[in-house]
Amino acid sequence: MSSVNWLHISDLHLRVGSTWEQDVVLKEMCRHVEQQRNAISVLDFILVTGDIAFSGKAEEYIIAEQFFDDLSSKSGVPKDRIFCVPGNHDIDRSQQKMAFTGARSALGDSHSVDSLLADVKELGTLLVREGSFRKFQESYFKGQNRTWTADGLAYTSKVQIGDLVLAIVGLDSAWLAEGGEADHGNLLVGEKQVINAMQSAWSGPRPPNVIIVMSHHPFHLLRQFDHLPVQTRVERDAHFFHHGHLHQAWTRLSGPSGSRCLTVGAGASYTTRHSLNAYSIVELDVVDAVQGVSTFVYNPSGGTYSLAGDKEISPMDITPTSHCSVRELAEAMQRHSSRDDQYAYYLSALVLGQKSEFPIAGSDEPMFASIEVVRSMPDSSLKDMATDLIRLGNLLKVFYGQEPLDHILSRHAAMFAGHAPTLMAECAAKPRLGERLDELDRDAQRLAGLEPKKPFQHTYDLFDELVAQGEWDLLKEQATRHINADDQSLAVQAKRMCALALASIGGSNNKLAAIGLYRELTNASSTELRDYRNLAVLLTETDNTDEAVCVLFNGIELFPHSHMVFIEIGQTIVTTTGDRGLRTRLEQVIKDNR
Repeated sequence: MSSVNWLHISDLHLRVGSTWEQDVVLKEMCRHVEQQRNAISVLDFILVTGDIAFSGKAEEYIIAEQFFDDLSSKSGVPKDRIFCVPGNHDIDRSQQKMAFTGARSALGDSHSVDSLLADVKELGTLLVREGSFRKFQESYFKGQNRTWTADGLAYTSKVQIGDLVLAIVGLDSAWLAEGGEADHGNLLVGEKQVINAMQSAWSGPRPPNVIIVMSHHPFHLLRQFDHLPVQTRVERDAHFFHHGHLHQAWTRLSGPSGSRCLTVGAGASYTTRHSLNAYSIVELDVVDAVQGVSTFVYNPSGGTYSLAGDKEISPMDITPTSHCSVRELAEAMQRHSSRDDQYAYYLSALVLGQKSEFPIAGSDEPMFASIEVVRSMPDSSLKDMATDLIRLGNLLKVFYGQEPLDHILSRHAAMFAGHAPTLMAECAAKPRLGERLDELDRDAQRLAGLEPKKPFQHTYDLFDELVAQGEWDLLKEQATRHINADDQSLAVQAKRMCALALASIGGSNNKLAAIGLYRELTNASSTELRDYRNLAVLLTETDNTDEAVCVLFNGIELFPHSHMVFIEIGQTIVTTTGDRGLRTRLEQVIKDNR
């Protein structure tokens, strides 16, 4: 599954007595829709945002059935995937005039609207005006799986396309409509209707990945107290909001993040034979997180449709319902790779958007840019890798938490499995790049709450193992190999291990060599307590007591909390030499640190 495509039509205004004019335009529209379907391979469903009829009369929906038969055939979309909502022209205004007048007068705040929507009988009186539309909806689209809200106004339908589940939410914005300018600022959706519909959309064993809301009217025509709550809830929870009524095609990104919800207003699909009638096709690609709207307009003089301007393409802000951790993804990526990838944590952080620094290939010196910049570079050899990692991140936003992570990665292993070896090959040719990537991977491990492994950890582990086994000759051999390593931490530890091995092997020459190494270690900024201790012991054993005493007190000054280690060595010197002055100095150290 790479993309989802749907058709948006609205404001058909079908009526008896105008069938010839309607047929001229709408049959051409169906023919043109068939061409577009063939060009994009498939249309997945159709949204019809109201005003199917002209005056809400039963005979007008007979004409609608004929039109939808043709549209279903030409578009390849079955009837159960054609979703519609009523518009003001789907209201039979000759019905329930007194009930309508009373309701419009009485419903002056959100509390009164909530009360009415909770009263199915009272609300049902008003919905009689939609009777012909609802009979058409129930009979013609009888195979459609719709879940109605308790108030009977809104419905939800779940559509699965590949791995993607979409919730279609149909809101009724026409239940208090009259038509014309009298509706402007007087319509009601009711925040309660939206709340009930969204709860229905999220119910079920699998939550939707994408929510599409539609109504006939745009938000600004609602009453002031209803306008903002309804708009806020829809734009916060939905990815798309489709409407009609204005007879003007337009799009707008809105919502809390500025690119959360795409509003798609439809042009009128039929007004007259001489009008600029229109329809739109929406394309959604969750892998690349982009959405596009193409609007096609009827040319009355030529009797044909053509694309109006360019396709409008915008980013889709996918808000994840669950969040994958860097550690969880890194470990899963390693399970699905053929090797224990060295940069799994760095790649994981890139995928999840917690790191953005990405290498630019082609330079001798390591250069980095944001992963989005590298993706857009025309000539970067790592462009495909950057694209894959961004796309994998988009997929995780959509599917993580709704199915096991391993299932997601097994389907999309090509997006990550070969990238760590590619980076390692780059690093083999450019050592400084490897050093920087090592740092980034360690940073990513810290993000994951892990203590990152040191570089050359296997060498450190080997040193520890040889010490534990008392393999001093082998330790000396291994440590000597790394004394001049470029990595300063490794070089210092190798010197320390070599000194320990020489001292443990014994013999005057070995001890003198060990003393020389420990002297270097105690003069280094990375010195440790054991360097001073071992040097003091060796100096004492080789009768260099004056230097041993100096080392001893330097060690006490540097490591005061471990003074007893040096006191024991000092007492050995006192026992050997009988130096009372040293004894007094040691007693003072003990007294000062009590």
